[in-house]
Amino acid sequence: MNIMHMLSRWTVFSFAESSSGMVAQTDKGYHRIVILSDVHLPGNNLQAKENAFHAIASWTDVDLVVVIGDLLSNGGTAEQLSFAERSLGRFGKQLRVVGGNHDYMYPDNYPINEATGHHLKESSPKARQEKLDRFKRTWGLKELFYSETMGGYRLVYLSPDSLVSNHYTQLSARQLAWFEKELERSRNVPTIVFFHGPPEGTYRSRKILEATTPDSYNAEPAKQIREVLRRNRQVFLWAAGHLHLGAGNSDFNSDINLYDQQVWVIHNSDMDGSSVLSAADKKASKHDTIWTNSLFLYPDSVAVRTYDHKQKAWLSNQDRTIKTPKFA
Repeated sequence: MNIMHMLSRWTVFSFAESSSGMVAQTDKGYHRIVILSDVHLPGNNLQAKENAFHAIASWTDVDLVVVIGDLLSNGGTAEQLSFAERSLGRFGKQLRVVGGNHDYMYPDNYPINEATGHHLKESSPKARQEKLDRFKRTWGLKELFYSETMGGYRLVYLSPDSLVSNHYTQLSARQLAWFEKELERSRNVPTIVFFHGPPEGTYRSRKILEATTPDSYNAEPAKQIREVLRRNRQVFLWAAGHLHLGAGNSDFNSDINLYDQQVWVIHNSDMDGSSVLSAADKKASKHDTIWTNSLFLYPDSVAVRTYDHKQKAWLSNQDRTIKTPKFA
């Protein structure tokens, strides 16, 4: 029996679906989290983004809307941040945000490194810190990392915040220490992590693996994160973005998403119309489709469903159910 059978056999739930995408049951019995990633506001596909925001705001069973990084379009200017605040403010108290590389790592003019074709990172730790501080003020955060409990689950929110690393999604030593202590306090509570970058080895995309840059696309520092997770077996889900994997990409929903025989990585597509649609692609394809994942937290499992906002339909071939770990 393979790992998929051992750890998370797909389960059929009885959902009632409307044309708006709302999922409901006679007795709700779950908490629903809608995940947005790589929104890149204002960016491309702005009308499609607005339509998706409107649809999500109309779903009456949503408990949280979590944006897992790259809220801003390119260099993370003050103007982009103000625009994102207005656009996402409609979700009110339901909104949770974490940062991404575009929210703090680049200079406002977003320069290109001619040698690699990639964008140059901000070299000034002070400039990076100023953007991180502005991000916190805008979203009313005391820290870039925080947690809460919902429906018997611990939800942990992390943001890349290294002031010196060129890796795209790296935690500072201070945040990594907080992460481990936070997990130690809730060893017997099933835990879901929301972070912009994915753990290493949970995708096979050629665009990423053959990138002409030494800078890591993975959650970093990878070795230390692996050690923390191994010591905390209650972490069983990790919601990630950053890679711009389209819902039709074989990496989007695959056995390779299981990290270290423990944590299922839920990849989330971008909203900017620049997704890697196949694991074999070497570059992203332009499109006007937006896909969002929803997590339905049940007492003994989490159902993951993907909604196509252009077709206004659920992608049943992407349905998954992941069993919640049990503790004595």
